[in-house]
Amino acid sequence: MVNDLGISDKALTLLPKGIELAKDVLNKLDQRAQYEFRIGHIEYCTNVIRKYCRSRTFFVRDEPQFIEDFYVPASIQRGSRQRVDKANLASLFKVGRRAIVTGTGGSGKTIFMRYLLLDAIERGVGYPVFIELRNINELEEVDLEKLIVGFMKEHGFPLSESLAIRSLQEGLLVILLDGFDEVVASKRKVLEAAIKKLATQHPCQIVLSSRPDMVLEGWDSFSSVRIAPLELEEACELIAKIRFDDDKEIKDRFIAKLKGGLFRTHEYFLSNPLLLSIMLLTYGDSADIPKKFASFYEQAYTALFQKHDALKSGYRRERQTSLDIYEFARLFSTFSAITYNKRAFRFSMVDAVGFAKQAQRVVGMPGISPEDFLQDARQAVCLLIEDGLDLAFVHRSFQEYFVARFINDADMSLQKQYIKQLSSKEQEPLFEVDNVLKLLHEMSPALVEENYLIPGLKDLFPSPSRKLSLAGWRRIFMQVFDRVHMHEENSLSFSVRHWRRLALLLFMNDNCVTQRQRRVKKVSEELGEFFAEDKSIRLDDVSERSPLWAELGSYPGGFCLSAFEEVRREYVSMLARSRERAKAIGDVFSFADRK
Repeated sequence: MVNDLGISDKALTLLPKGIELAKDVLNKLDQRAQYEFRIGHIEYCTNVIRKYCRSRTFFVRDEPQFIEDFYVPASIQRGSRQRVDKANLASLFKVGRRAIVTGTGGSGKTIFMRYLLLDAIERGVGYPVFIELRNINELEEVDLEKLIVGFMKEHGFPLSESLAIRSLQEGLLVILLDGFDEVVASKRKVLEAAIKKLATQHPCQIVLSSRPDMVLEGWDSFSSVRIAPLELEEACELIAKIRFDDDKEIKDRFIAKLKGGLFRTHEYFLSNPLLLSIMLLTYGDSADIPKKFASFYEQAYTALFQKHDALKSGYRRERQTSLDIYEFARLFSTFSAITYNKRAFRFSMVDAVGFAKQAQRVVGMPGISPEDFLQDARQAVCLLIEDGLDLAFVHRSFQEYFVARFINDADMSLQKQYIKQLSSKEQEPLFEVDNVLKLLHEMSPALVEENYLIPGLKDLFPSPSRKLSLAGWRRIFMQVFDRVHMHEENSLSFSVRHWRRLALLLFMNDNCVTQRQRRVKKVSEELGEFFAEDKSIRLDDVSERSPLWAELGSYPGGFCLSAFEEVRREYVSMLARSRERAKAIGDVFSFADRK
């Protein structure tokens, strides 16, 4: 455990950079002023560490833990093979001065960014500046330089504003921009331009985190890496570091199971830090590990509601409401759906009470105190956490699970409306929407097929019974993309013409087709010749008879001719299932056709 003295020791490693920055000023100051500068420097570093390098976990709710007490530094991957274990700022700098770090839900992006903040101080890399990009949603204008200087002043930077700007200009800062995917669509273009401008004008090391987003792949001045899945030894190390209130033997048995083959057979789940941690919660009750994410989160909710707050003595924290596990889930699912629809992951207590009151009206629970419900969600069930003066979901993936659960339990009319709302938002973060629909698809495949997949695929495949030709593939490809770009690493990327259609194809590739065609290879010499003069080709300018189409159609990946043909065949199967469902319902339930 790191105490305040330990934090001060960490701050001292960054002091030489601060002195170098302020050298001209310090030479003109007396000894007392120089002493006050050193105190201010330590105060800045201490404030930053206290705020961002401590976190509550599922297992220790009462007080935040320091990162190094429970965190196993993430490994990163660039491409399919290049893996860097226990990455830090030095690792990222080797990739590029400006790096984009992507990762799926629960992979530990934010905690990794906070670890980088601590790394900047401990190794004296530079003054860290941590910007939570979701806060931009509340601002009228996006001014990153102003936000950076504001952060430094707010946390006690010991020099003037002009020297704070100078530190930015001279590359003495480490800029950590967390959560690009949490920014609303209407502000993303402006933010993208601001980030690229910052990278162009200042030599600071910049790290941006996000869930996977195709838009980020086209940022030429940034290098991209992703959080690598846990390997067996990393998973065991993480479990060993977790403070677990239950019998230590459970941890030991779980680690033994991981090493005995459990990790290999369930790697898809257990290589994710969040899901691995949740599995420890449920492991003592059952050795059955679900194969679907929806079942996994259902088990996690049950564990959090029934088991997590029960101590060995049998004592259970007193809940403020009398809601049972099903009633609480109904109310919390509705609360999640309301907040998700407003793109609210974090909110003030006042707003949270308002959302809870709206949820009460929808589910018909007027006698429940919204404050008591929120208290239970925070203290008893641990689905919400305190984030400064605000409340936030313990993880966004839980919000997404409960949104899917709300849709699944809603009446048919609301189901259709919510799914339409989810799938019709142009340029919304595709990964977020995909997560909710993926979970819902696991809960009720027919619901997603009838209300999302079949209507959307109908526009792309007007004649689904016919095998897809090159001309048919070209028509679909141009409905989705409008440009093709070739990059220095000899790979292609695509500019999106229609985001909703892209989301639909990605969903099909990830969740429905059995033969996935997502692995991308290098551009062939024949295809590369088309980009000899211009590295970006506008598809509307390409003749229908151009041989470029045949080369693009055979380029390996999720958008080639064979991949689209897999989607068409699955669409045909969906139509058959839909007809069979309707017939079976009519045959089995004779009242179903009655008016």
